[in-house]
Amino acid sequence: MYKKILYPIKFEEFSLDVLSCILNFKKVGTEEIILLHVIDVARLPMDKYEGYHPEDVKRLTEIADLKMAEGIKIIEDAGIRAKKVITVGIPYREILRVADEEKVSLIVSGRQRKGVLGEIFIGSNTDKIIRYGNVPVYIPKYPAIFGADKEACRRFCENFFKKVLYPTDWSDCAEYALQYLKGLRGAGIEEVIVAHVMDEKAMRLQPPEKFKEFEKVDKERLEKVKEELEKGR
Repeated sequence: MYKKILYPIKFEEFSLDVLSCILNFKKVGTEEIILLHVIDVARLPMDKYEGYHPEDVKRLTEIADLKMAEGIKIIEDAGIRAKKVITVGIPYREILRVADEEKVSLIVSGRQRKGVLGEIFIGSNTDKIIRYGNVPVYIPKYPAIFGADKEACRRFCENFFKKVLYPTDWSDCAEYALQYLKGLRGAGIEEVIVAHVMDEKAMRLQPPEKFKEFEKVDKERLEKVKEELEKGR
């Protein structure tokens, strides 16, 4: 299911640590990881009439090529095919374009990070990849971002799908996500929590007996999903 993974890399702190973690997707059939670095055209010095200078792109490409060498080695040492791609453009558009051209089955993007006030957020590029793309996106929640020590990070990387929360609203998209969840069975999942949140505002408009009826139906649906996962269908 996840034979080919696209990993956009900006050479930030923990980028290679996260890469080492996603090598565990080999357990569910990953055969190739593509490292992609996008030279953000908005950050290039621009000439009023000629646009950006090819010399600047060449220099940044050479730097990126050298930095990607370590990542390529990490992938190949794990027995997975590695490929590197360096492009120039608007990051989220290039990521989606490469994902489409390479026919990847998963994008690993936009690790969570802390803002100046300590809040956790994902970048705008990742938000746009999720919004406009048609490929599943995995957003790593790497423990070191929260100050965890090396041992905690090691345990996380060994089995980051150990316990999974699957919220469902019974939609087609939720069913689609369920099928992907089943595909992660070989990644070391030990427990799945199936959850459904009843709309409080909508339920307030219903008489008590109607609420009980909806609750009963939802519980039956949850039980059905639970049985489906336990039987491995």
